[in-house]
Amino acid sequence: KSTAALNCMLEIRHLTKNFGATRALADVSLSFLEGEIHCLLGENGAGKSTIGKIIGGLYSSDAGEILFRGQPVALGSIREARACGIAVVYQELSLAPDLSVRANLRLGSQGSSNPFARLRHRQEADEAVAVLRRLGLDIDVEQKVGDLPVATQQLIEIGKALMQSPKLVVFDEPTAMLGALEKQKFFDVLRVLRQEGTASILITNHIDDVMAVGDRVSIMRNGHLIDSFPMEPSLKEETILERLTGKKVLTAPTKLRI
Repeated sequence: KSTAALNCMLEIRHLTKNFGATRALADVSLSFLEGEIHCLLGENGAGKSTIGKIIGGLYSSDAGEILFRGQPVALGSIREARACGIAVVYQELSLAPDLSVRANLRLGSQGSSNPFARLRHRQEADEAVAVLRRLGLDIDVEQKVGDLPVATQQLIEIGKALMQSPKLVVFDEPTAMLGALEKQKFFDVLRVLRQEGTASILITNHIDDVMAVGDRVSIMRNGHLIDSFPMEPSLKEETILERLTGKKVLTAPTKLRI
């Protein structure tokens, strides 16, 4: 999959982040292109989620800069990140279990109050149904989120981000709670976002996720960027695992997870 013709959506330059004596990020520079699924791969504690949270405005970096479409931006809060068109889907659900699917999908949006409440309600329901269709879900938007399976709730969490019509979406370990069917639905959504020109950052520690949908993979280890390369069709799982661990793989497992 060639990314040569794609424009840079967001660039991080020399990002450094410390938590006390722990260095979470050490001078990391990366570019994220429009219409590209960019996988950040690494073991727990590698620093990949820290990158996502800095881009999403949840953390601030200790050093470095961020450019959005070539212009320096200060993503000092979630609100500022959203203003740039950046949405984040965290692994931890942020849904209100006692509210309806429709109401939860609206929670992350910047909707203003509308005096025509009934009309607004109908419009919200239509928007919710449209987003759920993109996720392969055919459910009643007025039912309580808490009554739904956790895997379905995770897809609704993703739907919340899509309601913002983002230009860039950070997915932080989104497949952790998804079954095989839901994971395929999610991968289909990533492919649609790619076609629409949206930049997707997929933070994962599953090599099979990278093999399934990745256009580019950047490997993190102990806060350092180890390698970043396009996903060529000839690339094998064991090659990625070797770059990830720094160790030679003697036999190729049927399915690699870390």
